[in-house]
Amino acid sequence: MRQLTTEKRTTYQKLLEPILSAHLPGFNGFGVSGGLKMQSLGLDSLQAINILLDIEKAIGSALPDDEVSPKIFETPFTLLEFLVQVCERDIQNNV
Repeated sequence: MRQLTTEKRTTYQKLLEPILSAHLPGFNGFGVSGGLKMQSLGLDSLQAINILLDIEKAIGSALPDDEVSPKIFETPFTLLEFLVQVCERDIQNNV
């Protein structure tokens, strides 16, 4: 089960990396920038909205507005964790 979680995390990471790279000039991939504060990578409120819209477009589903908060934009890893949790929960609810 742990390997499956790692594989899924890698899938979401591959989905998220080009989105973050397009919007954050300081983002150089999760290996280099994953733990850095997103504000230090160039995040502002407009970019946060555009990142969310691009994620929704990529996954083909809306993210739950009531769960989106500034906290998920602390680091690229916190955004990744949010994405994994939301998508996995939706998958389980639709089974």
